[in-house]
Amino acid sequence: MVEHNRQVGTTGQSVAPKLYVACGISGAIQHLAGMKKPEFIIAVNTDKDAPIGEVADVLVVADLKQFVPTLTEKLRAL
Repeated sequence: MVEHNRQVGTTGQSVAPKLYVACGISGAIQHLAGMKKPEFIIAVNTDKDAPIGEVADVLVVADLKQFVPTLTEKLRAL
């Protein structure tokens, strides 16, 4: 469990980043309440119907344990 001051949502922090990458976040209303209009949202979730997809600019339907290492590798190669 992560301490409340490191969480995004009603029990944690509010954030307004330029880029918000939500890995494995379902998009529960409590979490979305802590997102203060990020400029661009990328969400990675195995559920194509997860609520986070409603607010994400890009929804990647994949297992984050497979997707994130591949993405990291590709970004390091740039």
